[in-house]
Amino acid sequence: MKIRLFLNFKEDNRISMELYARDIINGLKKYNKNISISTFRPKIPKLFTILPHLWKMRLARYLLYKIQIRKLGMVDVAHVIDPQYTHLAESIRAKKKIITVHDLLPILLSKKYKTNRTLIKYSLSKLKLFNHVITISNYTKRHIIKYTNAQPNKISVLYQPASDILTSKKHNKIFIQKFADNKKNFIIVTFSHVFYKNFETSYKIFNQLKKKYKNIILLNFGKLPSFINNKFDRNIIELPYLNEQQHNDIFKSSDILLFPSYFEGYGRPCIEAIVAGLPVVSSNIPPLKEIFENSGIYCKPFSVKCFVSKITQLIKNKKNLKKIKAKYKLRINQFNRKKYFRNLLNIYKKNKL
Repeated sequence: MKIRLFLNFKEDNRISMELYARDIINGLKKYNKNISISTFRPKIPKLFTILPHLWKMRLARYLLYKIQIRKLGMVDVAHVIDPQYTHLAESIRAKKKIITVHDLLPILLSKKYKTNRTLIKYSLSKLKLFNHVITISNYTKRHIIKYTNAQPNKISVLYQPASDILTSKKHNKIFIQKFADNKKNFIIVTFSHVFYKNFETSYKIFNQLKKKYKNIILLNFGKLPSFINNKFDRNIIELPYLNEQQHNDIFKSSDILLFPSYFEGYGRPCIEAIVAGLPVVSSNIPPLKEIFENSGIYCKPFSVKCFVSKITQLIKNKKNLKKIKAKYKLRINQFNRKKYFRNLLNIYKKNKL
């Protein structure tokens, strides 16, 4: 079976899509030996670099990409990994065309994204040209059906698993010491790389907790917002870019993941936390409740009081942390890597699970 993944322009700067593609390639090669996987990445000519970024990327996405794939040969399966490229279905040469829709964030948060609704509608109208749609949660599946009138039997939900590294029991126990002493301090990790991760709320929660506990450290994945001056607050630490092994080391050496996100299509950091055995206090939005079910600790996304209360209970009684980790062990099989890639291959072969 010949499979071709259609990647993004590098200028898209969509790190999550790069990681998703790499994970598919590595996983399929590991669990399925009798397949051939290739990738295609489009390129922007130097001539286009003189254009403003917005227009350069629109021309690249909607015109250049389609032109560049016309000479590609036929494959058994074409898999488009980013839903902003649904329009490629018209030009792709493949017996079966598959696309992954991670979320419909540009529609659901259109005011924040300031997206061109005409282009979004155009892209969504092309979804019907694919043989099958993969999505990452039932929550997103419901949105796809609502906004595209796609047939439910043409959409499969595959819970994206954590990386092989996170499933390994091995980790560097002293790596975290570069940033914080986890033996003397209570370590909370959080995220700020996109606005809906709701870092402002994380910051308010941390400030309330710091009044009670002086030994709390906040490790942040992503660039800290401009209103934070961590030169004066040494308990807030901006982590540099970390590879998967280092990411694993931080998760397995910390005490809590604080995740007050007010929008997710899925919430992969929470999956990674479950696999790593890192207790999570999260917002109560549907995708996260889908991930944790009855093992979750939830608050409304902007309820600082609730988050402070829940985390305080965990700090006071560390036996609760052990109970959460025990519950996570019962959830891990839902995010099993071998099962995921077996299901993915079944979709490639049959267009459905």
